[in-house]
Amino acid sequence: MVGKHIKSILGAGLFMLLVTVVWAQDGSLAAERNALLSKLQAMGHGYYPESDWKALFSQMDRMIDKAQKAEAWNDLVEVNLIKAMVYSDMLHDQATALTILEETRRRYGSMNVRAMPRVYVREAEVYSKLGDEEAIRLLISAFKASPYYDPEHYSFSGGQGREVPLSVTRANARGSESISVTSMEMYRKRARYAPGRMFPEFKGSNAEGVTVDLSKYRGRVVLVDFWAESWTPWRSGLPVLMSAYREFKPAGFEIVGVYIAPNKQEGAAFAAANGMTWPVVMKDGGLARQLDIFGDATNFLLDRNGMIIGRDLQGGELLAAIRQAVGN
Repeated sequence: MVGKHIKSILGAGLFMLLVTVVWAQDGSLAAERNALLSKLQAMGHGYYPESDWKALFSQMDRMIDKAQKAEAWNDLVEVNLIKAMVYSDMLHDQATALTILEETRRRYGSMNVRAMPRVYVREAEVYSKLGDEEAIRLLISAFKASPYYDPEHYSFSGGQGREVPLSVTRANARGSESISVTSMEMYRKRARYAPGRMFPEFKGSNAEGVTVDLSKYRGRVVLVDFWAESWTPWRSGLPVLMSAYREFKPAGFEIVGVYIAPNKQEGAAFAAANGMTWPVVMKDGGLARQLDIFGDATNFLLDRNGMIIGRDLQGGELLAAIRQAVGN
């Protein structure tokens, strides 16, 4: 494991853990876990050497041992969820995240653990990053056959971006109304547009009604950026987008912004006032719905042939990916 530079808020995974982890079987474990989440939130910015990551995982392993001895299975599963989130979202090690989640289901799935439905959903999210739609389909089938199908409560974040979650609690829902299954189905659809897949062709229009055709940018490296000015993570990353556009445009880089908030006039005014000189689509012809983008700013980095080579890239990670793609 090497030191990592993480610049941006960790995203929905950590935020979901922050809002759903409240009560636990052991009060001291709950306090320790909440302190761990606060530490991870602080680590969402800056560079941390390998020694810091080792210390973090050692802390989590101690918490797991403590929960094991106390037979506090829900606490143990919660810590494993945090551990998988760190590997998947912060270190981009999807294989290790999957191993943790699969082992958690195998070992503790029969113990009536309240947090278990979120293990299934997190596993589906990891598979979506790998583009494995079939694995998610099988996971949904396994969940429906499990005793956790349609749990009494399940919280889900979304709506106005990662910092303003929409909390949904649904009691004993049936069939397609299961919020866990709905979440996994969302990730199954997202798997279709993971890195290595072709981005769909689309035509939209800007604030003046002029057509923006993605195919016209074939031969250039393109960042398709779904945004709204109200989303703090996106807004805080705007200076990086501006810098990237200035630096890499001469080398064949382009940004195509897609505004997905309701008030298109406000979006157009913000883009003009803030010097966003790249094409900004105000009517996307259903692209956001096709990609299952609801409530979160997100982006897709495309190579010169239109293939997705990165998603949800921010800060230094985004700049490095663009630099590599344009060949600088």
